[in-house]
Amino acid sequence: MLTIYDILGREVMHYDNKQHPLGYYSVQWNGRNWLGKRMPKGVYIVFMQACGFKKVKKTLLLK
Repeated sequence: MLTIYDILGREVMHYDNKQHPLGYYSVQWNGRNWLGKRMPKGVYIVFMQACGFKKVKKTLLLK
């Protein structure tokens, strides 16, 4: 599971809540929310979770 939040903690995008076999996967965010609206440039928080693994990272969206 991968969720992207804006700096105020509002959920912007949510990816994949399905089970996958073990392995490496990648996700590419196009800078839009789930309604297709372009998000403003700035700092976003990415929360990743899988099989007991949890990770939070900051990312910067540039135009």
